[in-house]
Amino acid sequence: MHKYIIFAMVVWLVPGVGLQLSCAQDCIDLKGPGACLSVDPTSGETVKHIRDSTGKTIELKKPIKRIIPLNVNSFEILRTLKATDLIVGVTVHIVDDPFYYPGFQNYPNVGERFAISHEMILTCQPDLIITSTTTRAMDLDDKLVGTGISVVRYDFNRIDTYTDEIKSLACLLDREKAAEVYLDFYHTQMDQIRSLLDQIPEDRRPSVYLEADYGGGKNYQTCGRGHVQHELLTAAGGKNIFSNTHPHAAISPESVIELNPAIIMKYQYPAGHIRRKKDDLEELKAIRNSILTRRELAYVDAVKNKRVYVFDWYSTRGGAQYFLCLAQMAKWLYPDQLKNLNPRKAYEQYLKEFQGLNIDLNIYGVFFYPE
Repeated sequence: MHKYIIFAMVVWLVPGVGLQLSCAQDCIDLKGPGACLSVDPTSGETVKHIRDSTGKTIELKKPIKRIIPLNVNSFEILRTLKATDLIVGVTVHIVDDPFYYPGFQNYPNVGERFAISHEMILTCQPDLIITSTTTRAMDLDDKLVGTGISVVRYDFNRIDTYTDEIKSLACLLDREKAAEVYLDFYHTQMDQIRSLLDQIPEDRRPSVYLEADYGGGKNYQTCGRGHVQHELLTAAGGKNIFSNTHPHAAISPESVIELNPAIIMKYQYPAGHIRRKKDDLEELKAIRNSILTRRELAYVDAVKNKRVYVFDWYSTRGGAQYFLCLAQMAKWLYPDQLKNLNPRKAYEQYLKEFQGLNIDLNIYGVFFYPE
């Protein structure tokens, strides 16, 4: 088992482990995202060494005061860490969504990570840009050489690095206390599922065909090992029948029939939204019905027993994936054991306490079907 997954499981099983956050005093060899401190022998200044999710380490001698987050996950974590006062520019996704990102519509628009306005970035004069590991250096870093702008990469969507990424960023921004409060909440939510799975052997966990539509309308695409949806499914207690495929793989109907999954889950982008009324489910219902009526799958157990479920991209982005999508997956997998688990309630608490949003999820939010 991967060492980072082992670490994550230990944290789930032992409440409070790793929650006393501070930058480590000795710069040991950092194996993953993290941070440590040292002292410059010449000036006597304290130096922060921040390691991001690519393994890159940057040294900082001065506080970060101006930030541009280039993806929505980074923006969301900055809200969690009470650090939005440092933001000086945002992406088009933030500007265009006043419902979920109120108050940032008049900020400088720097485009988005695949179509960056470098001129606007320079106008904003940031100390730091936060982006994901999929942003290529040739599209960003190489164009900022000589500007004094630092770039760090965190994904904030992988279970094995999520906690370490938050700790690393918190140290970078001197927001350790906010991170400690949030991670205490995070581990409390995860423990509810972890404690159940500890009692269920691997050979008794349901088999799942995880189908993915990334917006192109294609069927028989799946998420294999290395994809965030696979990680969520595994953490929720499901066995991905295509776990050994490529993270984005095309498969055949015949292979699904042969492996005969007990459950089918369909990942759809886009289909719902947090600002939709809760009962606006027609699109998700239609997607589920299209699976249930596929002739070639008529004798697959998941279809025969109508254990077919659909979840939308919005339930998987930012912090939502851990309190909303993962919890809902677990309820689909173990409806009897987790009948009292309430993913919406936990997510609404997250929105209020860590995102500063008063969104009534009894009224809003189309995330999955059937719920």
